[in-house]
Amino acid sequence: MSAPFLLRIPISVIVTFALALCLGASSVEAATAGEITASSRSALRQIYLTNPNVRELGRHAQAVLVYPTIVKGGLFEGGEKGDGAVLDRHGAVTYCHTSAHSYGPQATEPAFGYAIFFVNRKDLAHLDAPGGWEPAKTPGVVVLDKAAAHSLDTAPAKRGIYAMFFNQRSLIGGLGLQGAKITRIHPR
Repeated sequence: MSAPFLLRIPISVIVTFALALCLGASSVEAATAGEITASSRSALRQIYLTNPNVRELGRHAQAVLVYPTIVKGGLFEGGEKGDGAVLDRHGAVTYCHTSAHSYGPQATEPAFGYAIFFVNRKDLAHLDAPGGWEPAKTPGVVVLDKAAAHSLDTAPAKRGIYAMFFNQRSLIGGLGLQGAKITRIHPR
């Protein structure tokens, strides 16, 4: 192929193809329920070991949705996806998938994780919303960065939903719940 041929390909086609390669590669072999549960529990243990305030929040929570790894890709158009486990305080485990699509320059982590703490049972109903749940559109969802998580006062944590990001490998910003949709899944 000559350089003039490449110049005639619209940038959106190149970006879409690159995004499909980045995000599609991990969907070739879906994780089993056991693998998702094990990696989610391991990630939550690590969070609790590094942050006693978040561990205390976990003691108040009815359930924690843990996404151990969210894969993100893109240049001017991006996307992210990952599978996680809802770890109920009574031992029940269910599973969710998250995906998001974004536009504009993408300067974020290629992979990260996050946990969502549901302090009361009523808030768990969001996970069963028809068509999926969009946390960024839910009033009262508190997103904690690393500094806020370390200074978290858990005394008033009697209700609400708290989200915390982890496993960031750089100081690049842009992590958030905007555009994320969470749906229930049933892995094998």
